[in-house]
Amino acid sequence: MSSRGRRQLGLFGAADGADGAAVDPELVALAAALPEKVRFGTSSWTFPGWQGLVYQRRYPSQAAFMRESLAEYAAHPLFRTVGIDRSFYGPIPARDLAEYAAQLPPGFRACMKVWERITTRVFPEHPRYGERAGKANPDFLSTELFAEHVAAPIAEAFADFIGPLILEIPPSRAPVDVVAWETALVRFLEAMPRALQCAVEVRDPELLTPGYFPILREHDATHVFNFWSRMPDIGAQLELPLSMPGPFVVARLMLPPGVAYEDAKQRFAPFDRVVTEQPKMRADVIRLIELAVERGFEVYVVVNNKAEGSSPGTVRALAELLRARALPGDYGRRMSQPKASNLTFHIGELSREARTRAHGHRGVTLWLTGLSGSGKSTLSHRVERLLTERGVFAYVLDGDNVRHGLNRDLGFAPEDRTENIRRVGQVAKLFTDAGAVVLTAFISPYREDRASVRATMPEGDFLEVHVAAGLDVCETRDVKGLYKKARAGEIPDFTGISAPYEEPEAPELRVDTGSQDVDASAREVIAYLEAQGYLSAG
Repeated sequence: MSSRGRRQLGLFGAADGADGAAVDPELVALAAALPEKVRFGTSSWTFPGWQGLVYQRRYPSQAAFMRESLAEYAAHPLFRTVGIDRSFYGPIPARDLAEYAAQLPPGFRACMKVWERITTRVFPEHPRYGERAGKANPDFLSTELFAEHVAAPIAEAFADFIGPLILEIPPSRAPVDVVAWETALVRFLEAMPRALQCAVEVRDPELLTPGYFPILREHDATHVFNFWSRMPDIGAQLELPLSMPGPFVVARLMLPPGVAYEDAKQRFAPFDRVVTEQPKMRADVIRLIELAVERGFEVYVVVNNKAEGSSPGTVRALAELLRARALPGDYGRRMSQPKASNLTFHIGELSREARTRAHGHRGVTLWLTGLSGSGKSTLSHRVERLLTERGVFAYVLDGDNVRHGLNRDLGFAPEDRTENIRRVGQVAKLFTDAGAVVLTAFISPYREDRASVRATMPEGDFLEVHVAAGLDVCETRDVKGLYKKARAGEIPDFTGISAPYEEPEAPELRVDTGSQDVDASAREVIAYLEAQGYLSAG
């Protein structure tokens, strides 16, 4: 018997073994490390191949599995949402929604598709559409059908568990009438009950019209960032102006570029393991999540088996990547969210890409770390001057200067050093987003603090530069006599003497300022920026 056959016999029928298993403590710990506003889930849930991944109990029949398995799915530590896809093919009666609701825990939210009769512009050339195949849909974005067949059953039986409604607009070869499309979208969103959230998923790039994102923003709706064969990747969608209007974000990971749905289905079944990883997709999703959480938005990430081969496997991989990027330590967790809850992050009209084009180069933070006297300030100011002479928008955040103003309330105790770096990191992040090459000159002695700053920035925005000079060299440069005073006990908590300095373990660049002059060191930094493409807009 095949492994697939044994798997299904184990899921359905009276197989040997306990009826269920303890929850994997590793999954519980992984879930606990994720941001509160992030919801992972899968596109549908009734896949027998997930036995051992999601399902542990035995079901008397396949019919019972289809009817009852949502409860076990929702008990999985990583799943806090689910995609209800059957609603795309026909309205779900209130009685069925009530059965779903009975299986879900408080606080769970489902992403439910809207009936295709409402969301289809032109019916596909497919036998199941009969005489309607190839014809324009007279009910496209019908507010009347939506109110009767979608909103009413939800209000009756599923209001406590409904998350974003997915308005999936299927692809069509028919030309896009921009005015008609945007007018229909406005009319539909204006009629949407305020209790419901709408996420629009377009599968034709031509529907990303000039008014599309502003319309979503005006009506508190959002764009679905989809990984789908005929759409730009999620990273490219993120660069579009106003693409993240908030106050919630939805990503759906469906199908790799150039891959047919049926081909992926046949290749990946029974969906019990990741077959083909999509590193770019994963990196784009992590960046999307970080940007959304930073703005205080709730994030829904719904994964299809056809993305990589197994939705549960992809969800776990994304969760592990996100945990690895999280702010380390209890301090990072406390400081990653504002105290006030009545805040909304305002999204401007310029994208990061637009600022890059305007400046002619990328924004980036070079975090210069090293002992007092290693040459951080001297080097950063020399690099700033050389870059400015080339027309590059560069600025130095110097440790002593910042402590005269923004951080004048902080001393040098460990907790004050940590807060000093957190504040500077946030300022550097703002400058980087504005398109500047930021040079920070701070001892920043603790690896955890530097890692915390790195974790707040998108991949590639933070470059750790170890300004390396030995303690003996730094003491010979001590024109202020600080090391002498520290050794005499006159200055407490002095890095390198009475307080530790933790050297970077894997910095992007190490500059030996103990053996070369400032000009050579500056040329080395600038050469690195050029080689990595930071000094061009490409």
